[in-house]
Amino acid sequence: MPDGLEDVNGNGRVDPGERDPLDPLDDVPVTCGNGVVEPGERCDDGNRVSRDGCSVYCLVEDGWWCVEQPSVCTRIEVDTDGDGLSDAVEEQLGTDPTVADTDGDGIDDGAEVAGGDPLALDPGVDTDPTDADTDDDGLSDGEERVAGLDGFITDPLDADSDDDGLSDGLEVGRGPVPGGVSAGGVSFSGTAPGRFLPDADPSTTTDPTNPDTDGGTVPDGVEDTDRNGRVDAGERDPNLAADDVALLCGDGLIEAGENCDDANTASGDGCSDQCQIEPGWTCRGVPSVCEELWVCGNGRVDPGEGCDDGDTSSGDGCNSACEVEDGWRCAGEPSVCEMIPTPDACGNGRVEAFEACDDGNTADGDGCNAACEVEDGWTCEGQPSDCLPIPADVDGDGVPDAVDNCPTAGERHPGRPRPGRPRRRL
Repeated sequence: MPDGLEDVNGNGRVDPGERDPLDPLDDVPVTCGNGVVEPGERCDDGNRVSRDGCSVYCLVEDGWWCVEQPSVCTRIEVDTDGDGLSDAVEEQLGTDPTVADTDGDGIDDGAEVAGGDPLALDPGVDTDPTDADTDDDGLSDGEERVAGLDGFITDPLDADSDDDGLSDGLEVGRGPVPGGVSAGGVSFSGTAPGRFLPDADPSTTTDPTNPDTDGGTVPDGVEDTDRNGRVDAGERDPNLAADDVALLCGDGLIEAGENCDDANTASGDGCSDQCQIEPGWTCRGVPSVCEELWVCGNGRVDPGEGCDDGDTSSGDGCNSACEVEDGWRCAGEPSVCEMIPTPDACGNGRVEAFEACDDGNTADGDGCNAACEVEDGWTCEGQPSDCLPIPADVDGDGVPDAVDNCPTAGERHPGRPRPGRPRRRL
């Protein structure tokens, strides 16, 4: 047995549990792969396979450590920047393995992804280590996690932590957060353009953790109607409780529970008496200015329409584009449509005004004549009309003459009682 295997710790001394490299009698066979760490072995994982941490000679391989019996071996991961993520994982996540805080938001990369799977980004749970403002509210993720420059702790995954209708960054008069490139050359993003409205008056701020900063019962986002962070004409001050008068439909302000307010409580003008936008209208602005929507099928003949019968079905005179169909005329609101009778309409298979039948042709002698009138001795039904001859019954006894032994009126049919009179018993 090699001296180096007998002197396990390689210190040149025969320590307890080691074999003496000068004594051949203690060189008993070593069974590598039996799961027991015996003298001369540094590990034994129960197999003789290399590259799993414990080599074919039961020696610990470079970049691994092994414990227990059988040995459990774990790769020693390199974490160059000490952020809690190995370089290999950072490559997978797209973060900078040489910079602990890739996006410079004040939170190390490992801490940003620690909420769920520590080796992956879990949206809705983790903040993004390559996005300095994950929720795009104008505040960096690190600023939201601690009471930093703005003095508040907010939710870095919720742009409006107090749900008052104003973003956190706008309430504290800060943002947007810029993107950039880390020291190792990895690009990171900041506040997304178009998702954040900067504060129009940073000198006035509200509490991003309190939906009603002034305690006057009206939420900050309702008082700041256009939600730009500035007290504009006609708006209430979210820092002044005295102007938080009772919410009132018809006051010209769009308040909680309202989606319009045209400064009156009349219905039929687009904004109802409950300050709700009425069907077929659109409202905007404060006070609300409402305009009718021109929609086919609303029962009103709007500009550009020839009719509107209250639906968008074709074939009834007013088609799906609210145009009068050929051969029809429409009037009124909602439009009432009727077919226009024409001399040459007979023979088209439709029973139209002034027609008693229409069998799809203008031939005589088939029950429906050339003028679309039912011929004598015929009956017609349906569209196109189906015409059948009426069997002759001269004496009216209910038996067609063709099979009546006594077809003459007044004669009794042998073996059959007259209609309406019971047969006498003999």
